[in-house]
Amino acid sequence: MTTTIGGFADVAFHRAHLLQMLLFHLILPYLSSFSVIKKQQLELVIPIVVF
Repeated sequence: MTTTIGGFADVAFHRAHLLQMLLFHLILPYLSSFSVIKKQQLELVIPIVVF
């Protein structure tokens, strides 16, 4: 394994990319479920406002 600065940068970039993908896949379901909850809250609030 080469331990040049370029090789180290490639490894660091690759790990950062993997970490970013991991965080994205962890956060995305939470965001989608959160938006669903928000939508349900809006659907509950709208009839109250109308009536």
